[in-house]
Amino acid sequence: MALGTGDLSFYYPLVWPTVTGLTTAIGGGIDTGNSYLFATTGSFPTGQSNLPGAGSETMYAKIFVRHEGVSGETLSNPMLYISNSDISDQLTIAPDPYWTGGHAAQTGQAANRLTIPGSLATGDFVNYLASSPMDLSTLSGNTVTIDSGESIGIWIKRSIPAGLSAGKTNTFNLILRGEV
Repeated sequence: MALGTGDLSFYYPLVWPTVTGLTTAIGGGIDTGNSYLFATTGSFPTGQSNLPGAGSETMYAKIFVRHEGVSGETLSNPMLYISNSDISDQLTIAPDPYWTGGHAAQTGQAANRLTIPGSLATGDFVNYLASSPMDLSTLSGNTVTIDSGESIGIWIKRSIPAGLSAGKTNTFNLILRGEV
């Protein structure tokens, strides 16, 4: 059998700024009442992302991937990567370190979008693309499967270089693949 339509969903965290400001806290646990549709367009404020000629800026966002369990299948050997983006060179991702096999609270939080989450270091963020995806199957020393109702918290870091010209979009996809 295979995962079906509606088996996997993306969600915002409980603490999510509702305005484009950069000084509000971000992160916490999963907000199952506030889902993304397909692309992660709302992760970073567009007004801050496309300022031509501005100085460099690093921003953080958190999202969750949740197995909704429509098919009843378990996802084994999960891999996650960034896809379909003209800003992939600016994006790196890291799993929420509070995740230990899908069963922990995953409540990692950052003081604001400009501050690295206290539970992570700069070296934890890697540019995972389709050619070299993040292997979620061995996080925290555990063999990981994603069962119905479980989720993974993912931190996204966007490093915008100084003097960037306008015209880049603010859209990217996170792809989760695995075996059933």
